[in-house]
Order: sequence, then C-alpha cells, then structure tokens
Amino acid sequence: MYSNTSYSSLRSIVVLVIFVILQIATAKSQTDEDEVQFMRLAGYGEEKLSTVIIGGRVLCHCRNVPLPPPLKGVKVGFLCGNEGKILSMGTTNRYGEFEIDLPSHLHAIPNMEKGCYVELIHVPEKYGCKRYNGKHRIKQGYTNENSRSYNTGNILIKG
Repeated sequence: MYSNTSYSSLRSIVVLVIFVILQIATAKSQTDEDEVQFMRLAGYGEEKLSTVIIGGRVLCHCRNVPLPPPLKGVKVGFLCGNEGKILSMGTTNRYGEFEIDLPSHLHAIPNMEKGCYVELIHVPEKYGCKRYNGKHRIKQGYTNENSRSYNTGNILIKG
C-alpha cells in the first residue's frame, strides 16, 4: 500500500508538526510567565505591594442643628483632572465616613493632592439634600514605604 519512502516522509512530517506544536506551546507558556512576572513587579498581581486610601466624612449642614449629623449611604467618587471620569468609588457608613481603597493602577498618579479630588455622586433622597455638587480637595495624610493616605476632612452639604 505505502512504500517505505512515502511512509518515512509521512512519519517525518508528523514528527515535524508535533515539534512545531510543542515549540509554540512552550513559547506561549513562557510569554504568559513573563507577563505575570511583569504584572507582579508593576504592582498589579495578586500580591498587593502598596495601599492608597482616600478618606473623609460627609455631614448634613441642617438649620437649627448644632452638630451636623452624618449621612449614611452617600456614594463618593474619586476623580483626577478635568475629564470628570470616576476612577474609583466608596460609600459612607453610619458615621458618614468613607474610605476609597484605590486600585493598584492608580497608585502612581503624580501629585495626587494637586490634580485629584473627591465628588459626591449620589446622596439618598431621604436627607433632602438637593445641592451637593462640587470638587472636594484631598490632603495627604500619613505616608510610609508601602502606603499613603489622603483625607478630605468633613464635607458639609446643605440639607
């Protein structure tokens, strides 16, 4: 049926195809490992290399109330520049406090306190606050080799 020559040629082709497939799989595996290593070194891997927290407190500046009450459930956005794009968000707790733990890819923003800010995205209707727009500056708090914090202080909105 097949001559030894054609069988030998067929066998050589099969071996060559298997060899090429193995080379491609090995190269793909190495590329994936290199990419994972790069991501880890850049701080985007599963291991968190640094922490940047933006915090503050939202209070209602109501008439005839000596101490402004905290607002729970307010959605707070972190933005930079003039684009108006929300980069990260948080929500206030029952004390009116929020913490936004920035994703790793935002940690390297230069001069964060000069170009970035916090904005109130949504205030629950039950508080009756209709005017809460505005940029709220952040100020750098503590810093160590692995973490930084920024704070807005108290954000007072009219109720």
